[in-house]
Amino acid sequence: MSAKDELSAMLAANVPLLHVVTYEEQRVLGTLLAIREAQDLGVVAWDAPEGFVEHRAGKQPFPKKELTSDNLLKYIDDQMPQGTILVLKDFHHAWRAKRGDITRRLRNMAPRLRKSSRYIVMITPPLPREEDLPLE
Repeated sequence: MSAKDELSAMLAANVPLLHVVTYEEQRVLGTLLAIREAQDLGVVAWDAPEGFVEHRAGKQPFPKKELTSDNLLKYIDDQMPQGTILVLKDFHHAWRAKRGDITRRLRNMAPRLRKSSRYIVMITPPLPREEDLPLE
């Protein structure tokens, strides 16, 4: 199964939290933009230095604001519009620093994200085994 097919299947199954391990962030963004089932979804990326960058507008505007990884998840939970894919780049740095808190926040957010067709795709490079994100 290709990466495009896998991402497409996950979105079709309404899986709200996806973790993609790769150095090729642009390829993942391009794949998300090419998925037919996701054509109605807005696609926005976030990283700490540049903040939010819109790659495809959704049906509702994405409210952009300068954020740090400390307040990002609460903002996403409260403000991310329905029908949006948010790609988090290098979020593993924050996740490693606050593993328990971020894992719990993501788990708490998942049902609300699923209910409103909102998706978070975390792109991280391959990490040494001792630095892996939790498998939970």
